[in-house]
Order: sequence, then C-alpha cells, then structure tokens
Amino acid sequence: MQNRLLSILDNHSGQSGEDIIPSLDQCLKQAYPGLQTRWSRVYGRRRWAHIYGGGEIFCLNPLRVELGANYGLYIDNPELIPPGELDTIIEGLQQALA
Repeated sequence: MQNRLLSILDNHSGQSGEDIIPSLDQCLKQAYPGLQTRWSRVYGRRRWAHIYGGGEIFCLNPLRVELGANYGLYIDNPELIPPGELDTIIEGLQQALA
C-alpha cells in the first residue's frame, strides 16, 4: 500500500492536496472494497469541511484522522483494514498531505 501511495504522489507532484485526494481515495477503495471514506479540509481544531467522498451509510462513530494542518479523513468502517496496515496507511497519507 505504501508503494501505491508513493506512486500517486510521484504522478501528482506539484499539485495541491485537493487534486491528489481523489486518486488517494480510489487507491484505498481498490485495496479495501467497501471502504467508506470522507475527506475534509481542516479549519482549526473543531471545524472540518467536507471536500470529497461520502459513504452510502451514515456512521455515528467514524474513525477521525488528522492528516496534517490542512486535511483530515473520516473512515466509517476502519475494521476492513487490518490494524497494522491502518497505521501504515495513516502515516503515508500524513506524509502525502503534509
């Protein structure tokens, strides 16, 4: 997975996070079919504005991951990703969107 994320970064070098996010989202969903994600722009500690994605189901307790000062990710069903892999993916996404 880490190699896939790095490949996306190479293909989108010089582009903004919002331009890269659709490709990152597609990569995650190809690796983990059924994964429900919502990407956000972070405006301070509490205010996150939706910018991409959306689940078909409504989740009351999603995993909220801050990916840096500007971007965040909600994962409605993180149980689809093995715990060790989830940590690696989060680190890769944080590097990609820092």
